Amino acid sequence: ANYLSASWKPAGGAHGSFQFSLSGIDWNDPLDHQGTMTYALNTKLLGMTVRQNYAQKFERFTTSVSMGTSFAYADGLLGISRSVADNFLLVKAGGELAKGGIAVTRTMSSQPDQLPSLFGTSAYTAISPHVKNNVVIYGTSDSAIGSSESFIYDFTPRPRQGYSLRISADATYT
Repeated sequence: ANYLSASWKPAGGAHGSFQFSLSGIDWNDPLDHQGTMTYALNTKLLGMTVRQNYAQKFERFTTSVSMGTSFAYADGLLGISRSVADNFLLVKAGGELAKGGIAVTRTMSSQPDQLPSLFGTSAYTAISPHVKNNVVIYGTSDSAIGSSESFIYDFTPRPRQGYSLRISADATYT
């Protein structure tokens, strides 16, 4: 059997990809083959796949759609993330910080991770159990106050433990 496959991933940092494949090609009867078209999307909030299969000279079709996301709840805050493996941190921004976004990093890391939010709450899931986690939370607002604030927290979570933080910075003028 002959096989042909092609895939395309958009440039510019997009999170989606498209794949097309053919298999079982009979060159004496080119319509008699199987094919699959797949679109996959992976973001910080969810993962989704749409797949269309066809076979038997385009007489048999199957379509599948799958989507996965996770919700986290702690101390009255609800967050969303593509997956919550074990521990999580929910951050609710207030005051001037609520006008922008939240970025979180470990203190030994140099690149903060911009977090999406659901109803003003951001979820950070890169937390390890049984060890001390040092995280720094940054405001990413366009204003000077919203972008210059940082908050440092240390905690040692047990397995399957969630944390919630409410952070705020108010505008002051002199």
